[in-house]
Amino acid sequence: MNNPKVSVIIPIYNTQDFVQATIRSVLNQTLSEWELLLVDDGSTDRSRQIAGEMAAAYPGKIRCLEHPDRANRGQFASRILGVRHARADVVALLDADDVWDPEYLEKHLRVWDSLQSQGVRLSYGPSLYWFGEAATRSKDFVQPMPPGLPRIFAPGELLEVFFADGYARTPCPSCMLLWPGVFEGLARFEADAKEGRAYEDQILGWHIAARWPVAIHPNVWVRYRQHGSSSVHDTAASVSL
Repeated sequence: MNNPKVSVIIPIYNTQDFVQATIRSVLNQTLSEWELLLVDDGSTDRSRQIAGEMAAAYPGKIRCLEHPDRANRGQFASRILGVRHARADVVALLDADDVWDPEYLEKHLRVWDSLQSQGVRLSYGPSLYWFGEAATRSKDFVQPMPPGLPRIFAPGELLEVFFADGYARTPCPSCMLLWPGVFEGLARFEADAKEGRAYEDQILGWHIAARWPVAIHPNVWVRYRQHGSSSVHDTAASVSL
C-alpha cells in the first residue's frame, strides 16, 4: 500500500502467546487503509517467526523490521524505529499483547481528523485493564481519565494530572494516535526507558503534553491485557479508581 491512512507499530519481544491475536485485531479492522510494522526487539521465542509468517501472508500490508544485529533495544527504541519507516501521516501504537475493537481505527481516525485544525498531536482514550481468563475477569476495570471528556488540553495543562496520579492516568500506548513528528529528539531517552528509570508511555505522554495540544475521548476501544509477564503487571494492581 503506497498511501495508508495510518501506520500501526507493534514492538515484539517474546510475546509468542499473544502476538498473533494482536495482529488479528489489526487485520479485523473495519478500516482497511492501514500498514502494519512489526518491530522485532531481539526475541528468543517464536515471536519473530510468527511475525514473518504474518508478513508473508499479507504482503504490502505487513512489514517486519529489526534492530541491527537483532539487538534487544527495548520497546521505546522499537517504536522509534517503526516511526522512521512509517508511510502515513498518523501513527497508531499497539502493544504486542493488547487487542483493538474491530472499529477502533475507523472511529479514532474520525476523531483525529476532526481535531487537526486545532493542532492536536496526540489523541487517546481509556483502556480496559483486561485480565482475560474467565476466572479473573471480575478484576477488569476501565482506566481512570480526567473529567469532562471529550476535551482538548492546552500544552502543559495535562502535566499536573500526570504527575499527581503517577502511572494511573498516563495514556496506554495501545490507545494512542500520534503525529509522527513527536518522536523527533526522543532517541536520547531510549536508555532511560529500557533500564526502567521511567515507563516508556510516561516519557512519551509527558513529552507530548508539554509541547502540543492533547485530546482525550471517553470511549473504551482497547483491551489492555494483564498477565504475569506484562511489563506493567504489578503496576496495574496498584492503580486507584
